[in-house]
Amino acid sequence: MAETLSYDNTPDTSVLSEEEQNSLEVGQALREEQDQLLAGKYKSAADLEKAYVELQAKLNRVLGLEGAAPTSTAADTPVMEEAPAPVAPREAAAAPAPAAPAPEVASDDDDDESLEFFKKLAQD
Repeated sequence: MAETLSYDNTPDTSVLSEEEQNSLEVGQALREEQDQLLAGKYKSAADLEKAYVELQAKLNRVLGLEGAAPTSTAADTPVMEEAPAPVAPREAAAAPAPAAPAPEVASDDDDDESLEFFKKLAQD
């Protein structure tokens, strides 16, 4: 007669030490707390939107679009349940980004040639 063997490979959680059990409880509490946050960081939709508007203003400043108005503000937009999708500024979308020059492949590992390449990139 053939015997059928079975093996239960689920870990036995009753064998956890006190330190491991404490670590598990702390980890589960942190996970539950993070699950309640929006984007893993913000406690409310208003906080998330405020951070989004600030980030968009920084992007506009870096892109040289200082006069561009933000697309929305917390006062103009009702509180949403989900995070807003990113919106690209119209001026930035209309202008194509300049293509970066292809890196030159040096035949030897001379540091001066590498330095010249990076100087050219900085000038562009």
